[in-house]
Amino acid sequence: MTNFDQMFAIISETRIASELGISFYTFRKKWKDPGEFTINEMIRFAALVGVKYDMIRDFIWNLLKTKSKSRIFRE
Repeated sequence: MTNFDQMFAIISETRIASELGISFYTFRKKWKDPGEFTINEMIRFAALVGVKYDMIRDFIWNLLKTKSKSRIFRE
């Protein structure tokens, strides 16, 4: 998976937000700015979709690099 749209084909935004213990609005905000996800949320997210934390961490990191205009996140 390379983006949230692919994730939403498997599980709904509402369910993800609920399972992460955050509101739908908060999830949408974090979806638009992936750097706002906490470590605990990423751990729960990994458990929810049945992957290792490292995979979700890398997924969020790549989204952050893609969405950011800052040179800090470019390799």
